[in-house]
Amino acid sequence: MNVKTFRGRSVQQAVSMIKAEIGPDAVILSTKRVPKNRTNPYGEQVFEVTASMPEKESSIKSRKFVSSGQSKFCPKKDFKNSLEDFDFKAAGKKGSNDDVFNEIQSLKDLLFTFQKNENVPEYVFRFPGASSVYSKLVESGLSSSLSGKIIKRAYSMEKNLKSTPDSFRKRVFEDIVSMIDTKNIFEGQGQRYASAFIGPTGVGKTTTIAKIAADLTINQGKKVGLVSVDNYRIGALEQLKTYAAILGVPFMPAFDRAELEKVLSRMRSRDVILIDTAGVGSYDAEKLNELKKIFSDSVSVSSHLVMSLTSSRENLKEAALKFSELAPSSYIFTKMDEVKNKGHILDQIDYMDLPVSFVTNGQRVPEDIEKATPKLILKKIFI
Repeated sequence: MNVKTFRGRSVQQAVSMIKAEIGPDAVILSTKRVPKNRTNPYGEQVFEVTASMPEKESSIKSRKFVSSGQSKFCPKKDFKNSLEDFDFKAAGKKGSNDDVFNEIQSLKDLLFTFQKNENVPEYVFRFPGASSVYSKLVESGLSSSLSGKIIKRAYSMEKNLKSTPDSFRKRVFEDIVSMIDTKNIFEGQGQRYASAFIGPTGVGKTTTIAKIAADLTINQGKKVGLVSVDNYRIGALEQLKTYAAILGVPFMPAFDRAELEKVLSRMRSRDVILIDTAGVGSYDAEKLNELKKIFSDSVSVSSHLVMSLTSSRENLKEAALKFSELAPSSYIFTKMDEVKNKGHILDQIDYMDLPVSFVTNGQRVPEDIEKATPKLILKKIFI
C-alpha cells in the first residue's frame, strides 16, 4: 500500500493537499492533531492526515483492513443497519465483522464530502466515528452547518463518558429524533376540525387534500366537507369538486371572508372540513394579504403549511417565513419520491420549529400519504 502523511494548519488544508497530490480516489486512513512539545509550546497547531491510493478490490477483499490512526470510521452498511433496527431506546450496529470494501467506501465518502465542502469543523475529527457520521449527514442532504451542530452536541454529551463509535452514532440519532416533533391534526373524539392548507404554488395542496379526505372518509368513517377559497385556478377548483363527487362528500367554494363563514356554518355537521387555498408565489404580496383577510383570528380554522421537498433549502426557509404570518400549526412535506436527498427537512425544522403532520410520496390517491412520526422521517432521510 502506498501510504503518505500530510500536515497542515487545519484538517481541511491537509485534505486539500491530498486531493492535489493523490487525487479524489485517495483513502484517508487516519487524522490526528499533532501535540505541541516542550521545545515549541507556542507553535501553530498542526494536523496530520495519513492517506493512500486504494488498492484493487480483489486485493482489498483478500485481507483485513486495519486503520493505523486515531480515527475510526463507521461503514456505510452499519450506518444503515443501525437505522433499520433503531427503536429509539437502543441503536448501533449488529456486529463488528464488517465487509472490508464497505469500510473503504465509507472513507471515500468522507473524502467526497471534503471535495464538496471545505469548511468541515475541526471537532468532527476529535471523536472516533464522528467524521463518518458527519459525512453521512451531509450526503443525506443536511446542510454542513446543521450537521456540524449535531455532531458538536453529540460530542459535548459523549466527551466525558466512556464512548465508542456505536454510542456516538446512537447519540447523534437521539439528537436528530429530539429535533422532530410530529402532530395528528385530527386528534380527539367528538370534535369538529376546519383545516386550511396553505403554501407556495405547485407544491400539491389540492392532491394532498384529496388524499387526506379519502383516508378520513374511507378508512376512518369521518364525515368530511371540502371547501376551496382559490378563485385564481379554475382547474384546481374543478379538480377538488371532482374528488368530492367521487368520495360522496359536499363541496363548496368560498372566495372571501363572509362566504367562508357561511360555508363553515352550513357544514357544521361535518367532522372535518378541509380547505384548499391559492398558491402564493415568492413575491405575490397581494395573494398573501387576501389569505390573511380570509383567515383572521376570529375564524376557527387551523392552517397547515404544505411545502415540496423539490424546493431548495433556501426556498423552503423563504416560504416558511412568508407564511408564518398565517400562523401555521404544522408542516406537510410533499413529493418525497422526487428527491434523493431529503435531509433539508431537518434544516427546515431547525430553522422554524413546527411539528410535521404528513408526508407524501407520489400522486396516487389516497395511497401516497403517511402520517408523520419521528422514526418514519428518520428512515426517509437515511435509508
